[in-house]
Amino acid sequence: MKHAFKCGMTDPELCIVCAYPTLAHTIHACCEACGLEGNCELFPDVKHPKKMLLCNSCVQKEYDVAVKVAAEKAIAHEAIQTPQQYFNANIPAIMELKQVIENNPSVPEDKRVVELARQVKLRLTHLQNTLIEQTKQVSETRHDIDESKIFLNHLMKEISADVQKELGLVDISYKPSGKKASSPKVPSVKRFDKQALRDVCIKFKIAGAEPIVQNIVVARKISYEEAAKLYIKMAGDE
Repeated sequence: MKHAFKCGMTDPELCIVCAYPTLAHTIHACCEACGLEGNCELFPDVKHPKKMLLCNSCVQKEYDVAVKVAAEKAIAHEAIQTPQQYFNANIPAIMELKQVIENNPSVPEDKRVVELARQVKLRLTHLQNTLIEQTKQVSETRHDIDESKIFLNHLMKEISADVQKELGLVDISYKPSGKKASSPKVPSVKRFDKQALRDVCIKFKIAGAEPIVQNIVVARKISYEEAAKLYIKMAGDE
């Protein structure tokens, strides 16, 4: 294993780090998947509640499965054609991508952050392109709706009132009177309050994330505290 056996106070036979016995930390460890004896590692990591002690070969197999699943989700993402499909699609989350990269033995540990950034950038680019296509489709649909209403209103001149009622066309041109319901106001936030930003980040113990929290504040138009909580949720630290 990557860590040495550390005797626990409650049970000296088990490691306080991983809860595995001494033998599991040696070259005589037994793979829990194939039964092979040799040097093994805990997959996906030492803290995972469903971790398994696996040999190098089985670790690679598990990673290959994870890559396949992520690829299948990416394919599903590429196949999105409508907003409904977008919300129903099982798009790989950022933390899922992070987990796959961290468990990939072929990616050096000092290169994993770069690889994660590359994958998230690809994900962001595709999401932006998807949003552009969705916005275009919504605009075209609204145009078709307006065109249909105009044409239907024209046809109503040639249809009797009884037939209009039968077809449910009586209120096709109805426009509600009175004041338009006002939209709820978004709480106003200063675009940049360095001291407030620093105080909130210190409070939530994310001092190094100040630039990201500020970007969330501007993009979402929310308070620094709400932005900090959102950042923590996105980073998977909750």
